[in-house]
Amino acid sequence: MPKLFEFLNDFSAPTIASVVACQRGEVQMPNDDDPDAKDRARRGLLRLMLKLPVVRDRLRMFAGTSPALEALCEAYEDAIVTLARLQRESSQADDGLLQEYIVVCREIEGEVVEYCLSRTIP
Repeated sequence: MPKLFEFLNDFSAPTIASVVACQRGEVQMPNDDDPDAKDRARRGLLRLMLKLPVVRDRLRMFAGTSPALEALCEAYEDAIVTLARLQRESSQADDGLLQEYIVVCREIEGEVVEYCLSRTIP
């Protein structure tokens, strides 16, 4: 189990392109030109499995089979890393942005739950 937490703390530089795409309903497929995309998606998946135990088994089953889920996992990783950074560097000027990222993370979590529950188990 310590390996999992060690892996979760290994952050790459966050980008918000996938967060914005998910917010707009435009699923952004993982980018082959971005070697970190798969790693971010994997870290996002692990974080979501910890955060959402209700759908953990479904996440495990759907992982690697759905580009849409992979994009959501990548978006979650980007958003949660940015949220953590904003919380560490919090100032009143950033309060609106901090609240926005809290909402973004919750919305992605909700979309992941909806995705998992709306799919039939193979």
